[in-house]
Amino acid sequence: MKPLPQNRYYHFSILLFAAFALIYAKTGNAQPASYNHPELDWEVYESVHFQVMFHQGTERTARELLRIAEDIYEPITSLYGYHPDTKVRIIVRDDDDYSNGGAYYYDNKILIYAKSLNFVLRGTHNWLRNVLTHEFTHIIQLGASRKAPRWLPAFYFQWIEYEEEKRPDVLYGYPNILASYPMPMTVIPKWYAEGCAQYMQPGMGYDHWDSHRDMIVRMRTLEGKLLTYTQLGDYYDKSSYYGESVYDHGFSLVSYIVDRWGVGVLKELSNEMAKPFSMTFDGALKRELGINGNELHRQWSTYLKETYLSRTEAIRANRAEGKLIEEGSFANLNPEWSKDGKRLAFTSNKGGHYFGSANLVIYDRETEETLKIQDKISSQLSWSPDGRFIFYDKQFRPDKNGSHFDDIAAWDFDEEKELRLTEGRRAAQVDVSPDGKHLCYVVYADGTENLWTADLCEDWWKKDLNECITAEKALTHHNNGEQIYTPKWSPDGKRIIYSTSRDRDRDIVYIDIESAETRSVLNSRSDERDPEWSSDGEFYFSSDKTGIFNLYRYSFTDSSVTPVSNVLGGAFTPAYSNDGRLAYADFRATGYKMALFDSVTIVVAETMTYIPDYNETLPGVNYPTSYPLEADSKPYKPSFDKTFIYPRLAMDFGTFKPGLYFFFQDVLERMTAFGGFAMNAEGDYDLFALLDYKRLHPTLFLEAYNIKRHSEQSFEDPFVIVGESGTGPDAVPIYDHYSIKYNFNLIELDAGIKLKFLDDIQIKLAGILSRYRTKLYLDDGMAFGYTYFKGVAAELDVTADLRPRGRYQDINPTAGYFIKAKVAREFNNFIDGFQINADKGTLQEVYSYYGYNRYQLVVDRYLQSPLAKEHGITLTADLGYIDKPVDDFFNMYAGGFDGMRGYSYYSLGGTHKAILRCAYNFPLWQDIDERLGIIRLEQMYFKIYGDVGNAWNGDFDADDLKKDMGVALKLQLFSYTTFPTAVTFDASYGFDHFQVVDYSGIHKYGGEWRYYFTLLFNFNLRHAFQPYQYRSR
Repeated sequence: MKPLPQNRYYHFSILLFAAFALIYAKTGNAQPASYNHPELDWEVYESVHFQVMFHQGTERTARELLRIAEDIYEPITSLYGYHPDTKVRIIVRDDDDYSNGGAYYYDNKILIYAKSLNFVLRGTHNWLRNVLTHEFTHIIQLGASRKAPRWLPAFYFQWIEYEEEKRPDVLYGYPNILASYPMPMTVIPKWYAEGCAQYMQPGMGYDHWDSHRDMIVRMRTLEGKLLTYTQLGDYYDKSSYYGESVYDHGFSLVSYIVDRWGVGVLKELSNEMAKPFSMTFDGALKRELGINGNELHRQWSTYLKETYLSRTEAIRANRAEGKLIEEGSFANLNPEWSKDGKRLAFTSNKGGHYFGSANLVIYDRETEETLKIQDKISSQLSWSPDGRFIFYDKQFRPDKNGSHFDDIAAWDFDEEKELRLTEGRRAAQVDVSPDGKHLCYVVYADGTENLWTADLCEDWWKKDLNECITAEKALTHHNNGEQIYTPKWSPDGKRIIYSTSRDRDRDIVYIDIESAETRSVLNSRSDERDPEWSSDGEFYFSSDKTGIFNLYRYSFTDSSVTPVSNVLGGAFTPAYSNDGRLAYADFRATGYKMALFDSVTIVVAETMTYIPDYNETLPGVNYPTSYPLEADSKPYKPSFDKTFIYPRLAMDFGTFKPGLYFFFQDVLERMTAFGGFAMNAEGDYDLFALLDYKRLHPTLFLEAYNIKRHSEQSFEDPFVIVGESGTGPDAVPIYDHYSIKYNFNLIELDAGIKLKFLDDIQIKLAGILSRYRTKLYLDDGMAFGYTYFKGVAAELDVTADLRPRGRYQDINPTAGYFIKAKVAREFNNFIDGFQINADKGTLQEVYSYYGYNRYQLVVDRYLQSPLAKEHGITLTADLGYIDKPVDDFFNMYAGGFDGMRGYSYYSLGGTHKAILRCAYNFPLWQDIDERLGIIRLEQMYFKIYGDVGNAWNGDFDADDLKKDMGVALKLQLFSYTTFPTAVTFDASYGFDHFQVVDYSGIHKYGGEWRYYFTLLFNFNLRHAFQPYQYRSR
């Protein structure tokens, strides 16, 4: 019998490492963190073309949406000549104080939050008609542009290669090349998708070119900051303002196209992009309009510049605007003077990229310095009369169900701390009365807002949460989608003035506290907003009556309206001090700046002309009510639609391995399944399937993995001599050779629960069952198979992504932490040999038992470099410990892709692991904004890093620590307008030379360059990946 070689065993970790890094997870949309919400009971309304799914507390919104949906179905579908192949499902949510909509255009599904949008870069429209028509237009326009059936969203081209490993007992090295690149079946640039969705259908009037949109495009045009054609294309928001600008530019550009080429060209362009080989929108423009995108952009921008210069001629010659006191960001808003007029509070996102990163700041009028007070505040502000407190609203930690609701809070300047007054009240836009004893605020429910008042308890700042206010009272009783904005107490405390809306624009009213009677003050087709009392009982406000928002003063004595500003951009949120100063938010090309008039002067109205008779130019609104709603709702039953297939063409270990991913879920995403399969000509395959069940607070999951690999190895047979080399005493025998073929079949089942905690923390508790089997085929026909590993484990995995959101968060984070911790108890049996089964007369495995605890911790700390704010420092600690001696099959490894890259993965192994890393990132080229065909170049960074660490058994030896150093070039790209693309070229050198001795001999490591390459969707491979869902806002 030929001798058997030492066993070669295949590790499962390679598949687990690579499987999820190769498919895109669409993240970054500014939606609340996802929780399961089992407390919601879902019902369904159904009509001819739609199903509306809603939970308790959203009945009014659901009924209204169903009526709107049938009203808009025919106008939108006929415009593009496309009809969905199923009923479109509309999901209504109101489990967060959040406002947005999303079109999942491959699912024929629309998600709408019931809360009306109140956003400083958007005008006011009927929320439900606007958002539903917008999202339904996405479903239709993008559906008309699809190149393949709905079940086929994209193809993936993939490449995986592995380190050359010197140890013969290692079948594959660890991956050193990971590449995955998609080819989507829908390719539409963002400007066109969002432009069409806002354009809707001519004459509909649910959205229109309002004064906010015009303000943004006007100022960017006049100040030379119009976005380029390249910048308009991608679904990547560098900042809140940048992302919103793409919407506005897209609306303007689509309107320009329709004005020149007719509305029918929208269908023609969409159909052109549906052709299989039409992969760039530039080509479609050339074929349909006769010009490419850059030429279209040039003609459009020329038209804009000529138009805006002509319209603003009188304004530019007679500007009346305050001096800027804060201009270093794009969201300086909500000014409010202290009663003594010495301090101006406002909110500012200085240093941030998003409106949500705004902070409470105080401007000292005497020193002219601005001081940051508290993080994450972007609401209306209100001083207490004594100047000790500033009241505001904000969202705190999620409640027990994971919901994020607005609550009232205050900053205490004496104690320098934040005080929370309510919990889960859904209360916002708070204002304190002149005597400091009462509050007014807006309370929200089911798409409708009402005005409430409450008394502040005596010494409320000393009381517990929810004991600070009493005697709550509703002053209004709206129930049909009415909205309330910026309520303010009158100086005598007898009235509250505010702006309100139902369908379009805002009007100003006040309510008498005693009688609760409401009186309309300003009610025109213009938008009148942001009322602010003056000390004499009159008020200032902002209005777009000329087409540009300016500040005005209203007199109750004679109902006169007097302009007090003449700005080129827009003037909002006036704040009047008792000594006659007027602060306000002044919009410029780069966003909202905080500005100040030291005194108020009257502006001559004739110098403010922008669009003559502006009110008469506003389109009418047509609200048909043709669809009768008579059907009763029915309980929701899980409904599944298409199973989405993503074919994958892969090169893996030098072999062609085609396969596919699949994904399906129910409409409410309470049950999802994701999996994949790939196989090469040799029979090697990868198979996995993941199932999540989300009808409980924790997510229950089941994961199954199976991989099969084939290998062959040749050996000398010392018992068979087939010849000799040399003659005489120098003759050396030549032995016969034989080969052994192997196959490895590895199975793993994971089951457990996943739980999200405080938005940023994911907890996963799993039970893991593993069975690894191999079969040997000798060249004499003999075959022998056995199970070499049987494992059971319980594992707790905690991941915390504590990085603040920012545009460089992925390529160069400069603040926060990323933490991943694992604790596991292992119950493993690993083969030790064979023995004869006396009863059966066969060989059977003999196992050694390894029961141990395994601990792993990875901490990334991100810092801003003191050398330059664009430079980042990452400090990493990667630690591991197994508390008992184990076979090296169970070792933790410290080299390779996710360790010390100067050494191969399997060269550094043991029961102890410790790696310390310092990496320095700096930009070579930021904001490249260049397009090469289907690719747009965004950022280029260079990274220098060094590691010190080791993996070992027994006692720690500092002299045995290994060191390496590496460099990496990182490219952030975007492909096909939709997919982020992260490219990394990495080279690392291991300084230390060492040897690993095993049964097969001595293996030398170190003193060599090692190279790595990734083409993926982000740069941090430790971040979780989930299946991609197509979505458009």
